[in-house]
Amino acid sequence: MSENRKDSVDATIVDAVLDLGTTWAAYGLRLGRTALIEAARALDASGKTLGELASRIAPPAEVDSAHGGREQATPSTGDATQ
Repeated sequence: MSENRKDSVDATIVDAVLDLGTTWAAYGLRLGRTALIEAARALDASGKTLGELASRIAPPAEVDSAHGGREQATPSTGDATQ
């Protein structure tokens, strides 16, 4: 093989490997994004369920002595109850 032809083949192989790597990286990033979105949805659902459970166990206006006598935040708004 001539030197120019060998350099051309080497460059083509390198380009193909870089393209393949870039494609896999993009796929991995999309997959990671999807996994994070699904995890966020699951955490949101869990948080809502825990909030509902907390409101069934004790009314939101009840004072919790474990928190220094402060009133607890309501699960739905995060605001302190009055």
